[in-house]
Parts: sequence; structure tokens; C-alpha cells
Amino acid sequence: MLPLDVVVRNIRRKRVLLDLSQAELARAAGTSQSLVAKLERGRVNPSYETVRRIVEALERVGAAEEEQAGRLMQRNPVWAEPDEDLGEALARMKERGFSQLPVLDRGVPVGSLSESALLERIEEGADLAALKRQPVRMVMGDSFPTVDPETPRPALVELLRRAEAVLVVHEGRMVGVVTKSDLW
Repeated sequence: MLPLDVVVRNIRRKRVLLDLSQAELARAAGTSQSLVAKLERGRVNPSYETVRRIVEALERVGAAEEEQAGRLMQRNPVWAEPDEDLGEALARMKERGFSQLPVLDRGVPVGSLSESALLERIEEGADLAALKRQPVRMVMGDSFPTVDPETPRPALVELLRRAEAVLVVHEGRMVGVVTKSDLW
């Protein structure tokens, strides 16, 4: 068991890492903000029960945040634009090792580009060289599903059963992407 002073230092460190105010932590732990402040300054000798409730509250809040799309997503995602040449988008996919990309128009999701869709066009008799000169919008499929950053992991799992990716959108603009591998 850790000494009490180490536990108390860890409480403050974890609270700050979770971007919680003392009042928010106190509410989550069922205690007062002044008790949390005194505890963090070393001005009170807390009971075991108080420390336990605060530590458990930090664990609950931390687990909840880690399980949301905003924490799981890949930031700075790669995308294609509807009017760019398909060849440019395919080169970016190949360079990054991606099999699909979201298609955005000024940051707003409007479709998706996938190797599968391209293969279908080739199987239908389309010439690859001619396809590469066409704009992405001529080959793109439906947009990937979109969620907000607070979407919990179970909802992401359900969406990813049917889609290759989920776009995380804030105020109408894509801020990240969640794929199956991000769930592990």
C-alpha cells in the first residue's frame, strides 16, 4: 500500500490530467470542494473512506473519458476532396497504407473513397488510367457514419460492425477518425 502523502499527490496529478476542477471531483466523489482543496494542500488528515471515494471517482471519470470517441480517435486524419483527381487521392492512400479515405468538402464529410469501390469500377470494365484522371466525386461512395467526440465505445463498436471507419465530428467538421484497430 502506498503512503498517504503519495496517494494525495497522485490525486491532484490525476485530477489535473483529467482536466477536472476540484469542485467537479468533489461532486463525483460525494464530498466538498473545500475538502478536496485542503487534501491537495496537505492541510487535512483524511479518512480512508474519503480517500477511497475520491480515488474511485477519479477512476470512473478517467475510464469514461478513455472510452469516448474523442479519446480513441486518430487526430489529423487524412482525407480526399471531391474535386481532386482520383489518382492523387489513390497515391495518398497507397503512401499511408490506407484502404479507404473519408471525402470532405471544406471539412464537412460528403462521401468515402475505398479500394473496394475502385475495384468494382475496374471489374465493370473501367480503364484505371482514365479513372485516375476523374474527380474523386465520380467514384466516391456514401460517407462513413459520424459521431460526436463524447460517443461511448459500445456505440462505436456497433457502427464499426457495418462500416470501415467512423468520423468524429465537432461543430460540423471532422476532427478525427475511429477505425476498428483504435478500439484495442
